[in-house]
Amino acid sequence: LPALGERWWLHGSPPCTKVSRANQQRDPSAKALGIDMVEWFVRFAVDSHATWWSMEQVAATAVIALLERLRAADARIRDRMAFTIVNFKHFGLPTDRRRVIAGSPEVVAAFLRAPRRHLAVKDYIAAPRGTHVRNDALWGNPKQTAKRNPCAATGTHVRNAVVAGYTTRCKTLADLPQVPGVTKRERFKGNYQYQRYSDDDLCRPIGKAGFCITAAHRLRWATPHTGVPLERLTARETATLQTFPQSYEIGQLLGVAQRGLGNALPPLIMQTIVEQMM
Repeated sequence: LPALGERWWLHGSPPCTKVSRANQQRDPSAKALGIDMVEWFVRFAVDSHATWWSMEQVAATAVIALLERLRAADARIRDRMAFTIVNFKHFGLPTDRRRVIAGSPEVVAAFLRAPRRHLAVKDYIAAPRGTHVRNDALWGNPKQTAKRNPCAATGTHVRNAVVAGYTTRCKTLADLPQVPGVTKRERFKGNYQYQRYSDDDLCRPIGKAGFCITAAHRLRWATPHTGVPLERLTARETATLQTFPQSYEIGQLLGVAQRGLGNALPPLIMQTIVEQMM
C-alpha cells in the first residue's frame, strides 16, 4: 500500500455472484461467504489510510442490510462510509445496471452530483445486427411476476424464468418454499403458472438502454416478428456496451471474457466518479 501520508484511492468490487438475485440456485453457505467478503472489504477500506475509498456491489437485499447494520453498529464506519443505490443507465451506460456505490462520504456525494445522461444501445454500437436486444431468458412466470414477487420463479420447474426483470434459474420442486399443511406439488399446481417465451418476447429496441449484462449469458440481437434468428452479441460488442475501449484486449477464451465483462464495473462509471472528485 502507499506510504502513510500519501494521497491515494482504494476501490473494490467484491465478487457478487454468490449474493446476486440472478443466482437463485446458490448454496446458503456460499451466500454467507459472499456477504462476509463484502463486510471484510468495507472494514479493510475503513481501517486503511486511503484518502478515499469506494466499492461497487449488486443492490441485493442482503448487501443493503449489511451496510445499514455496519453503519448503525460501528461509529468508525458511520463516519467513513456512505452508500447509495443507483442505476448506471442514468449516468451514460447503455444498459440497465442497478448497483450499490459505497465509499467515503465525499466520494458518494460527488458521484450523486454527476450530470444525468441517457444513452442507448445504438449510441454505442455503430453497426447493430438487429432492431432490438434480447436477454437469455426462456421461461417466465406471468402469474407471480405480476405481483413482483422476487421468489416467484421458485417452482416453475423449468430452466429459466424472468421475475421483476431478473433472470433466475429454477430446476426442481425442491426450490419451492415450505408451506405448512400443503405439499410442494400442490403448491406448484395452485400458485404457479409458466410459459415459454418466444424469440419475439423480451426484446428491447436499440433506441433504449439494453438489459443488464451478466457474467453467465450474452445478450442477443433480435428483429422481432420477422423470422430472423437471434444472434448472440460478440465479446467485443459486449465490451463496448460495458464501455470498455476498443483497445481493451479481450483474449481468446470467450467464456472467460464474458465472465470478466459481466462482473466488471463499467469504466465509464469509475471515470465519472473520479472526475467528480477532481
